[in-house]
Amino acid sequence: MAGHDETAAALRVSGDDLDPDEVTEILGHKPDWSYRKGETRVSRRTGEVIRDADGRQPVWRTGVWGLRVERRHPADLEAQIWELLRLVSDDITVWDKLNDKYSIDVFCGWFMHRSNDGLSVTPPLLHALGERGVTLDLDVYAPLEDDDE
Repeated sequence: MAGHDETAAALRVSGDDLDPDEVTEILGHKPDWSYRKGETRVSRRTGEVIRDADGRQPVWRTGVWGLRVERRHPADLEAQIWELLRLVSDDITVWDKLNDKYSIDVFCGWFMHRSNDGLSVTPPLLHALGERGVTLDLDVYAPLEDDDE
């Protein structure tokens, strides 16, 4: 992985009947953001109500509980995901309970410096995610052109 790459990672729990307080209690950590299905959308940056082009206030289509860690530059996605897992319960029965009701993923952004690069996830991390029923969701952002700066 090139030294100029950057990664972002967040644990997300989602579902139409998601109760953020319940997820917080189960996982043992407060979220960085959360909302229930049907709540009015508010900008996380400004706190202002979001309006569409017609002036209407859109609502969230499903509920989400989210926890993020700091972006890494240079990239270190493996360390970020382990950090997320260390912040929450390691009790597999807790994860089973969540998986019975909700969808769970680790959403990762990989911002590449070059158009051809690589990224690996080790078997121990894949095992930890698998036993918790957590999907690894990768968004890869490649530059439009190679940049040797």
